Order: sequence, then C-alpha cells, then structure tokens
Amino acid sequence: MNEFSELEEVPEFLPDEINKVTLYARLVHVLETALKLNIFDFLKKPASIEELAKHTGVEVELLEKLCNVLVAIGLLKKRSSSYENTIIANTYLVSDSPYTIKHLLSLYVQNLRSEWSRLSEAILNAPLKNVDKSSPEEFTLAMAESAMCGELQKTLNILKRVEDFKKASKLLDLGGGHGLYAIAFARAFPNLHAYILDFPHVIEIAKKITSKYIERYKLQERVHFIAADFTKDDIGSNYGIIFASHVFYGKTELLPDILRKIYMALNSNGLFISKHTYISETRDGSLRALLFELQLSAFHYGGKYRLFTLREFISQLTRIGFIIEHVEDVLESKLVMARKSIRS
Repeated sequence: MNEFSELEEVPEFLPDEINKVTLYARLVHVLETALKLNIFDFLKKPASIEELAKHTGVEVELLEKLCNVLVAIGLLKKRSSSYENTIIANTYLVSDSPYTIKHLLSLYVQNLRSEWSRLSEAILNAPLKNVDKSSPEEFTLAMAESAMCGELQKTLNILKRVEDFKKASKLLDLGGGHGLYAIAFARAFPNLHAYILDFPHVIEIAKKITSKYIERYKLQERVHFIAADFTKDDIGSNYGIIFASHVFYGKTELLPDILRKIYMALNSNGLFISKHTYISETRDGSLRALLFELQLSAFHYGGKYRLFTLREFISQLTRIGFIIEHVEDVLESKLVMARKSIRS
C-alpha cells in the first residue's frame, strides 16, 4: 500500500454534518445583523437594493451580498431588481406581527455570547459564575413569543376537549410568567376565572403583556394576578385546575413539596396539568432536550443536574397521590394530566 495514499483516496465519509454545524453558526450572525438593520420591517413591501441601502445606511454592494444570503435561506425573495420578505419572515421576523420572535432570537444570540461561547470553561467549572443574564422583562417577552409559535395554540386545542375546563370556575397558572396561557383559557371558557401566579416583578411584566388581550376580549373581571413565589409562599386553594408550563426545571429537590402544595390546593377530584420538556430514558434522542440539559447543567445548576425523564416525573406525581389520566405530545414538550384522587 502506498504510504502516501491519503493524498489520492477520498475518505469513506465526507465531513458534511460537521460543516453544517459551522454553517449554521455563521447564519445566526447573518440573521442577527438583518434584524439589527430592520431589513424585515422594511421589506414587508418590495423595495430595490438602493432603497434598502438608503434605509439601512449600508453600502449597496455589501448589503446586496447580505440579502442574497437571506434569499438562499428562504427569508427573502428576489424579483428582478427588488427584494421582499417571504411568508415566514413576515410571520416571525416583522416587529408588528402577532407571532414575532424578535425578542426570542435576541435572547438566543445573547445566550450564545454569554453562555455557549464559554462552554469549554463551563465544562471545567460548572456551573459557570458571572454569566451575563437577560433582564426579567426581556426573558418574559421572549418566553411569550416562544409560546405563541404554536405551543400555546396546540395546548389550548388539546385542553378544549377536556370536560374539566367546561365545568371549572377557578384555574391557577402556576409560575405563569407572561400570562398568555391564562388569557387563552379564560377566553375559551366563559365561566373560568384564571389566576396568574409569579414573582412580583414578573407579574408587573405580565400585566403589560396581557393588557391588550384583557381589553380586547373583555376579561378584566376574570383574569387575576397573584404576586408570590410558589416554592415558598401559599398559592391559594379551591382550584378546579392547576396548570404549570416549563417552571419545574432546576427544582429537583423542591419538587416533592411543590407537587404536594399543588395537590392540597386543588379541589377534590381537581386536575393538575403539567407541560415540560423531558429527557429520554436512555438520555439520547431529541437534540433540543440534550442541549437544554447541557445548558442548565453547565451554566445554572452544576454538572450533576439532570432533566427529569417522563417516567421519573410521573413517579413523583403518583407518590403524592395523583392519578395519571393522559399524556400527549405538544411539539418538544409532554402534556401530563393528573387527577387528584377523589377519595381525598
């Protein structure tokens, strides 16, 4: 065998998947730049590259190269000498769209800079301290946008079939953050009073986010706010339904007490609904879940932190006394419905 055969023989596998990773990393910065230049807000209607250059203050030749990349990834379309948003850009990247994710993308980029760019350091010293964090308002707005990208609507469509929602008069949105789930539930079920419980500073943000919906749907008398820390404070009582979405991460040791508190706050035969991301039993599978677990471990809770598997979470519920009635996928999350035992 020729000792220099590697110069002639093509490797059995090309590094396509590795190259894709580096390609996507560059595209994040392309998208961030386009958002900073307000390209998508301007291109809701077709415009020439010269008009766009005047709007952005960028030289025509360089701006055209940026726009051509945006065309290649499906965010802009080019017709003759003009550029225009595609439907997906108009839906998610324009500021006044009800489905905009501009705050969410800003949070992702901030996390890339403040956390993921320091991953090797975090792996050696987890959890990494002195990490720049987003403001509570930026984070809450980002979570509201994330919910509006299908998870809230799909959750609502599932729960519209649940008889408890048609009968219940009092629902608690535990750690409700932006409050949009409570708003959606109150709008869908005319007899329901929805209570949003979260930290005082988050409640003030939630009031701003939900105000337009409360006014539009005339929900002033049926949407209520409770400023509290559900890990420490009383959460109220006599709820027909308690709903919790993405609020139990990082609370492994506290979870049994939290679930017990939920159990006691429900009416007899009340329903607890949890929606969270779980890791698979073999701790592989969903790349999103794996990255989420790595991020929480490296930058927040330490290397020993583990996302719950679905089986582990259900075991916690049944130990408290809940009866599991239904589990359903909602995008990358699992919706778990658990009944407070009627005998209690």
